[in-house]
Amino acid sequence: MRVNGKKFRDLSSQTAPHNDANIIETLLMLGEVYDIVYDHHGRAGKLNEYITNAIYHVLSTSPKKDYINEPVNPKEFVLSPELLYAGLIPQKKINSFDFSDYWTLANYFRRLDGLDEGDYFHLINPNIDLGNETDRIIVNIKTQQQAVEIAKHITWSWTEKRVDWKSYVSTFKILVNNNVEDRSNPNLYLKNDKMVIYFAETDQDNKTIMNSIKCGVEVFLANIPDAVPDNNLPLNGFYKRVGRQIGTGREIRQKEQKEAKRFTDQRVEEIKAYVLNNQIARDRSEWIEGVYFYVTNFIS
Repeated sequence: MRVNGKKFRDLSSQTAPHNDANIIETLLMLGEVYDIVYDHHGRAGKLNEYITNAIYHVLSTSPKKDYINEPVNPKEFVLSPELLYAGLIPQKKINSFDFSDYWTLANYFRRLDGLDEGDYFHLINPNIDLGNETDRIIVNIKTQQQAVEIAKHITWSWTEKRVDWKSYVSTFKILVNNNVEDRSNPNLYLKNDKMVIYFAETDQDNKTIMNSIKCGVEVFLANIPDAVPDNNLPLNGFYKRVGRQIGTGREIRQKEQKEAKRFTDQRVEEIKAYVLNNQIARDRSEWIEGVYFYVTNFIS
């Protein structure tokens, strides 16, 4: 069998280790995906934009909880010297920025717009050549203030050029939202990965950099009262949980791609490819395990 031009062997004899909490979390999400895509006869519907967004939503979001109930102060956030030094660029506004003159008034208001709309803000370590980073750590932090506090902690060390876990972070982004309408919406779902830390792994065997960053984040959050939500809240699908509300993941790089797709986007695309080759899937459990093994183990 071939999916998207890639060989795919029969996985019907394989069973996921259901005692692994990381895998169980993703299998439950895939069960929700199955219920979205297939009818009660096990027949797949059309994979339109709505279905694609629904799959992405299942894999990466959960109810807002406490994260946006107490917003950050917009001016204090946007004008924080620690964060401005490292970029502080809203994800949706990157293409509208004039990078030749970062300090323009127009760019200032674009940052405020990003706050009011709710967005990731990107920060870049000026001491690192970004290169070809493929690894990431995600953190599901409880409040925006705590996210900003750890962001300042990371970026402040960059000005001093310390050689510790913070110096290995090449870029990261935090989710910030000052939107009044969002705060009043009880049904709002937000991304689980409130903070995403990117780094270039140089030690493939021991994962020393990843462990250094993970431990550094944990130590910092341990000093903030109630900094992360209960551990039974979800992380994004297909991430490996390595700490309380901390997960790790690696990009899937296709040979024909110059750049890797975003982590969850890539997995959504592979799920869709699996569906297209399994239009009839009357056995829900078999489908869940089949797509899980395909996405995690059989993409070259």
